[in-house]
Amino acid sequence: MALSPNLIAALVGAGVISQGGGGPSNVGLFNFKTSQFTKTKAMKSRVLAGTGRGRICVPGDSTAWGEGGGDSGSNNRVNAKLRAWPTILAQRLSSLGLSANWEGIYGSGGVAVATVPIATHRSLYYAGMNARAAWDVAAAARLGGVWFQNSTDGGILSYTSTIPVNRFEIADITASGGGVISYNIDGGAETQLTQTNATASLRLTTVDAGAPGIHTINITRVSGTGFFVGIRAWNEAVPQVDVLNFGMGSSVVADWVVNTVAYSPLPSLATMCASADLVILPFTINDAIVPTSTASYKASLQTLINTAKAGGADVLLQTGNPCSLSADADVNQQGIRQAMKDLALSNDLPMIDLFDLYGDYLSMVARNLMYNSRHPNTAGYADIGNFVADTIWRFAA
Repeated sequence: MALSPNLIAALVGAGVISQGGGGPSNVGLFNFKTSQFTKTKAMKSRVLAGTGRGRICVPGDSTAWGEGGGDSGSNNRVNAKLRAWPTILAQRLSSLGLSANWEGIYGSGGVAVATVPIATHRSLYYAGMNARAAWDVAAAARLGGVWFQNSTDGGILSYTSTIPVNRFEIADITASGGGVISYNIDGGAETQLTQTNATASLRLTTVDAGAPGIHTINITRVSGTGFFVGIRAWNEAVPQVDVLNFGMGSSVVADWVVNTVAYSPLPSLATMCASADLVILPFTINDAIVPTSTASYKASLQTLINTAKAGGADVLLQTGNPCSLSADADVNQQGIRQAMKDLALSNDLPMIDLFDLYGDYLSMVARNLMYNSRHPNTAGYADIGNFVADTIWRFAA
């Protein structure tokens, strides 16, 4: 007789069932215990009871952003936001009965003029977003890749929700060299946000969009250099889990621990994760490609773990998917994978091991789950997102 998922989770938490090859139900899991999901369980109970919202944060690389998972084409970024595994995670949680929301976008995902025409991101990565020509990207790595900036004209950066919403939250920055931007809902009255401030910060501004509906927020540069980091949208009347995707293409873990100014990746991540219930840290691919030394990798990932936990969130580690050996030597992939395992044990954290789940790159290719040597395709992202959601649902029982 098959054991129920809840019973399996209870046996795992009690140490009766081991992880890492202890049976089909444990494939892809390392060091999992139900006791590691205290805040996630409370989130699940709160949202199911209709008494509040929840938050899952996903910093990551291009595989979190969804590179290769979009519509067919030269770069497979078209509509990739809809197919990224954090989006699938939200959709799968909803299908399991835990309503989740993925509305929002942060930064350019790492896409810059030098690599891909920025128009690809302005209006194609997520069809509801359109940053007109003057909204270009900054050069330095920031939350979600790089943020948008405009220092020349009043071109509109717009975001239209795909679900009925009544709230937007604008993420921008204040700094001594900042300018002034304004926003409106559906073309209505303008409200200005002054970004010039001697105290630099990642600022979050909540906007009332009126009655729930499909709304568009329009952001315009008024003067100076206007900055736009990101946005999220939700319906205040519908308790849900907000899944926030901060994927930064080509990023290694060290990119996320930069802390030179108040809107650098690390303090920005701390701001966004301060009220998180669960933070997923899916980093291995680019550090294996570099390769990053295991000592440096562990130091940076430990800093991310500490930052994620500072606000009280549960933390879930996750390897990237296996990559082609021609793109990433196996010894490097396995070395970084083991370094993550070491941190999972030393911090008593659960870890999703996609190497254990899929075997290797060629096995993923045989199952038609890969777009290229490093990135999954639409089917691959769906498989990962569903697995992560099912795992969270199971251990947050």
